[in-house]
Amino acid sequence: MEKNKFSTDYYDYYLPEELIAQTPIKERSHSRLLVLDKLSGNIEHKRFDDIINYLDSNDVLVLNNTKVLPSRIFGNKSETGAKIETLLLKEIDNDIWECLTSPQKRLKKGTIINYSDDLSGEVIEILKDGITHIRFNYRGVFIEILERIGAMPLPPYIHESLKDNDRYQTVYAKVLGSAAAPTAGLHFTNDLLNKLKSIGVEILYVTLHVGLGTFRPVSESDIRCHDMHSEYYEIDEYTANNLNEAKKLHKRIISVGTTSLRTLESNYTKYKKFKSTNEETSIFIYPGYHFKAIDGLITNFHLPKSTLMMLVCALAGRENITNAYKEAVENKYRFFSFGDAMFINNASFKNEYKRILRGYKHSKENYKTYDYFKIDKGSNNIILSAPHAYKHFRNNKIKVNENNTSKIVKILGILTNSHVIYTYKDSNNDPNYDMDSEYKKELSKYIKNNNIKYLIEIHGLNKDSDISLEIGSNR
Repeated sequence: MEKNKFSTDYYDYYLPEELIAQTPIKERSHSRLLVLDKLSGNIEHKRFDDIINYLDSNDVLVLNNTKVLPSRIFGNKSETGAKIETLLLKEIDNDIWECLTSPQKRLKKGTIINYSDDLSGEVIEILKDGITHIRFNYRGVFIEILERIGAMPLPPYIHESLKDNDRYQTVYAKVLGSAAAPTAGLHFTNDLLNKLKSIGVEILYVTLHVGLGTFRPVSESDIRCHDMHSEYYEIDEYTANNLNEAKKLHKRIISVGTTSLRTLESNYTKYKKFKSTNEETSIFIYPGYHFKAIDGLITNFHLPKSTLMMLVCALAGRENITNAYKEAVENKYRFFSFGDAMFINNASFKNEYKRILRGYKHSKENYKTYDYFKIDKGSNNIILSAPHAYKHFRNNKIKVNENNTSKIVKILGILTNSHVIYTYKDSNNDPNYDMDSEYKKELSKYIKNNNIKYLIEIHGLNKDSDISLEIGSNR
């Protein structure tokens, strides 16, 4: 019996333990890159710095410039000397932090933990899942103390110590406050970023401080019952304005990492555009989610049954992701934080979109050409119709052509695998108004022969008037 898409087990996969990367690769940009076309399912195997061959001046890269706190500190209970490990997640009030503590069972409200001569903490709240609220007392500058005594908060599946703390920071890390690195960004070097800029790729930055969600597994059997922890994000005015301009110009917005993706999707979903703000997000993206902000994603390989595994399945389809992960395992890719990368791309649509806008014939197969209209064969039970894309006559009067409607239905046909019928030359009748038009006769015949259940007509898009769009007609 097929598993339910809302079942946590639906997002499981087999991963040999030896493929979990324990240390970063010597050269950041020399990690491997699996390129997955989310429309065709096609997979390519490249090196990460080959990413430059998949981007151009019509692309915007959005990176998360959060900087990781060396927030893993070790202390001892003042009463018994018992060792306590503390991971600072986020500051919730003046010097009061939400932390993960282990072992939490040794703590109670009021417990004092000594971390160094300059730093101690008092437990003020014990919550579930290892979460503890601690008020820190210190002499000097808190961040400087952490940098002196703290370790990088590496995920629990990494068992080797990190020789250079900078390797768990992106080269563009700027805003201190994260409990984990946005690991997709670890593959970029300043040289690679400069090369991307030189070919016209726009680089923009957002900030999301990674919190508890990164460390928290999905414990519910039904993913819809999972409670996402909130995380703080910022988008400045410059970035918001440039992203809105990119949307207007139909540029691709490529998110570097799931943290950038969740920032952009949270913001765009809430405000219906990109808006400068600083606030919390607890967005949980799983299959069925409609992406509004981004067009592609550069990411690492994620843990089985994790919320991030659900996110990439929502973006590219579970079948595509399952195939890609299986191929990555077979080709011995390195997994998780210090592992290799994946680019979830929409190249087949991007190339076809360009061809359509340039006026070239597009690559849907088995289409038939008539005197003034064409039919392109799809694979579902929907046909899209653009009958007025060229000049036509209704009751012996010239009607203004809706010249952009044919482009819309062709693009929608590619995206949805629907059948398409559209005019490509002037006609001396009204293709879908006159009862005896060849357009209407062939459409009727095609519907019967191809088991079409839904006809959607597109009207109203004219280059000489304000943009408007109508679906169907009053007839």
